[in-house]
Amino acid sequence: MNFLAHAALGRHSESLLVGGFLGEFLRGRIGRLEPAELRAGIWLHRRVDSYTDAHARTLRSRRRFDAPRRRVAGIAVDIIYDHFLAKHWSRFAEPPLGEFAQEAYAMLQRRASHFPPRARRVLGLLVDENWFEAYADRLSLERTLVRVSTRAEWLAPLALTVVDLEREYDELEGDFLAFYPDLDAFTVTLLAQCPATFE
Repeated sequence: MNFLAHAALGRHSESLLVGGFLGEFLRGRIGRLEPAELRAGIWLHRRVDSYTDAHARTLRSRRRFDAPRRRVAGIAVDIIYDHFLAKHWSRFAEPPLGEFAQEAYAMLQRRASHFPPRARRVLGLLVDENWFEAYADRLSLERTLVRVSTRAEWLAPLALTVVDLEREYDELEGDFLAFYPDLDAFTVTLLAQCPATFE
C-alpha cells in the first residue's frame, strides 16, 4: 500500500501513523530505533505490505497489467489503490478526507526531526501538494504514475501503466473494494497482537 493507506490504517494513534510513514524509508532491524514509540508503526507498515503483496485480490490486480509492465505492477497497484481509498474514503474511515489529511500532515510535521533526509523531502512534497486529497483525482493519479516512472531507469514502464489503468479501471476498483475491508480487519487483529519488542 502507499502513503494514504498506511496513514489510514494507523489513524487511531499518532505514533502508528508516523511510524507507518517512516516504514517507507527505513530498512533492516528497528529494535534500537528512537523514539521507541514509532517502532510499532514501522512494524505495522511491514506486516501490511506483506499481507497486501500476498492477497488474492492484489495478485489479481497485478495480472491486469500487460506483460511488459508486470514487473512494476506492484508499485502501480499500491498507488492506484490509494486513489480508490481516497475516492471511497467515507466508506472506510472518518473524519472526512480533507480533515484527516490536515491532521495527518500536522502529526508528521511534529515528528519530522526524527526523519531521515529523504523522508523529510517527501513529507514536504506530500504537504505542499496535498497528496492525500489529490489521490482522489484520476488525472492526478496518472501524473503520479508518470512522475514515479522517472525516479529510476527500471521504473520507466510505470509511465505506460496509464494504458492498463484506462482499460482496467473498473476491474481494479472492484479488486480494491473487495480487498480493503480484509486489510482493515487484518490490521485490527494484528494490532491486538503487537509485540512489546521489535526486531
